[in-house]
Amino acid sequence: MLILLYGVYALCEKIIPILIKEPRPFITVGTSVVVSIALLSIYRLMLVAEAKTGFSQKIQDLQNLLIEKDKIILQKEDEIEEARSFKKSVYDAAEKTIS
Repeated sequence: MLILLYGVYALCEKIIPILIKEPRPFITVGTSVVVSIALLSIYRLMLVAEAKTGFSQKIQDLQNLLIEKDKIILQKEDEIEEARSFKKSVYDAAEKTIS
C-alpha cells in the first residue's frame, strides 16, 4: 500500500505543478492520498466481484451434486423396496409350499 501511495505521490508531484502554479505540499499529499484510496477501492470492488463469481459457481456445482446424490438415493430406496417386495413374495410362496 505504501508503494502505491508513493507511486501516486510521485505522479501527483509531477502533474500538479502543471495544473496549479506554485502548489502547496499538502495539496500534493492530499491529492495523492485521495487518488490512492480511490484506486484501492476500485481494486477491492474487483476482488469482491471475482470472489462472488467464484463462490456462486462453486455453490451451483455443489447444489447440482446434491441433486444428483438425491436422485441416486431415491433410486437405491426404490431398489431396496423392490428387493423387500421380492423377498416377501418368495417368503409367502415358501409358506404356501410348506402348508
